[in-house]
Amino acid sequence: MRSLNRVILLGTLGPKGAIITFTPSGAPYASFEIHLTEPGANGKEFTTRIDCQCFRKKAEAALEIAPGTAVLFEGALKKRKVGEVWQVYVSGFELVPMVSNPTPAASSDDSDLPF
Repeated sequence: MRSLNRVILLGTLGPKGAIITFTPSGAPYASFEIHLTEPGANGKEFTTRIDCQCFRKKAEAALEIAPGTAVLFEGALKKRKVGEVWQVYVSGFELVPMVSNPTPAASSDDSDLPF
């Protein structure tokens, strides 16, 4: 049976932004958090922080995105052992800043409105 390991996250880039480091072979990779804020049952918001990484040109592009910017991140779930603890993180294919489109200006001529 074949499997599919794909994750799409829409949230905000964490307050530290992307931090770039290099593999032993010299390839750049960026580490960052994506914050996913959702309403809870009691009406309060809660935030899930997801550790993410992307590599090479995507890592360099991640440095251009300001902390707090809404981003769409696509990748795959990975698991790694850090010391005695296993961590689940997302290794990404794409990190795209989301740009909101301004709403068109309302027309000053409302004569053809049905109400």
